[in-house]
Amino acid sequence: ASLLPFATHGTAISRSASRTFPPELQSAVSVLHPGINLQHCRPHKSREQVRSEWGLNPTDVAIGYIGRFAIEKNPTIVARTVARLGEPYHAIYVGPVHHEREDLAEAKRQAGSRGHFLPPVEFVGDAFVGLDAYVLASPSEGFGLALAEAWANRVPTIATPVGAVPELEAVHGPMVLSIPVDPTPDEVAAAIAKLGTAEARAVVDHAHRVVLEGLLDRHFAARFDRYVRDVLSGWELRRPGARRGP
Repeated sequence: ASLLPFATHGTAISRSASRTFPPELQSAVSVLHPGINLQHCRPHKSREQVRSEWGLNPTDVAIGYIGRFAIEKNPTIVARTVARLGEPYHAIYVGPVHHEREDLAEAKRQAGSRGHFLPPVEFVGDAFVGLDAYVLASPSEGFGLALAEAWANRVPTIATPVGAVPELEAVHGPMVLSIPVDPTPDEVAAAIAKLGTAEARAVVDHAHRVVLEGLLDRHFAARFDRYVRDVLSGWELRRPGARRGP
């Protein structure tokens, strides 16, 4: 923050994230969507092995939240929705807990024996491979990187219109089964009811292609390289004594 008065350029991982910059710098902020590491996202275990470790039957439906359990991300909606739906739905939580003991206790109470609270995994694909759907119900996000990881693993995603979701969908079309900000369990359940439909399968396949074609770490490296070159090129042209033509 102490360097902001001297800044002439800025980057953000989404248009939403760019709004955190001071108003006077907004016009100089470029959006560079990040990319995921595909090797980190690939599962090292089979779906059957992972679900067996979770204690699930083949007919159980696993609705997951992957990431840190933090109240600002509204993670308890998964447990509340599973409680609303009943059998055979299970709430799967994978990730660390940060000072949210009361909310964690509430999620466990809501989900009961159908709640599974697991530590982080080395390869996030080993969590996604066991899911039937991933839910991101945050009221706000910078980008929503776990969504891209879910897309890479062809997991149906149910998400609020936050982070980069609106701007990606404006360019590429639907990539998630949408739910409103601060959704009710009934609204999440309505999205879950679409799982397995032709609409949901098309969205999953489309989101997977978008990730492979533009949201990998190598794509981000190329975007950042072009950005730095453009900034330096502009600086050279403004430098006193710089050549301005062939």
